[in-house]
Amino acid sequence: MNHRHSKIALAGSVLLALGAIAPAMAPAQTSQPAQRQQAPAMNPKDAGPPPSDAEVHHFVNAALQVQVIKQQATQQFDAAKTEADRTRIRDDAEAKMEATIKQNQLTVARYNQIFIAMQTNDKVQQKVQKAASEQQSGAASSG
Repeated sequence: MNHRHSKIALAGSVLLALGAIAPAMAPAQTSQPAQRQQAPAMNPKDAGPPPSDAEVHHFVNAALQVQVIKQQATQQFDAAKTEADRTRIRDDAEAKMEATIKQNQLTVARYNQIFIAMQTNDKVQQKVQKAASEQQSGAASSG
């Protein structure tokens, strides 16, 4: 497993948490074993400092974009004919997820810290829920 794979391990799993928070953001169901990896155990000590409101909004924006990347990659992965194609698709998706996180003014490490905080701290979870709800209602009213 290369280093980028371990850095992004939590990036995709945040979708499960957001799916629990906001049903409209539920993750895509995948059939490939590569995407069914168990998320590492959540340790509150790994959460870092509590996220600011701005970080929470960046986190939610990044997670929504990561979800789209994951859905597209899942479709491509399911249609792939060879293991080499599946590896390329997975690597491309991970690179896109990492770039998306960075474009949303977060490092992958901080993104993962916020994810852990969301899983282990009720106050952070409530902030993320509120930001996700605002993001969804803003998207619904502008579309």
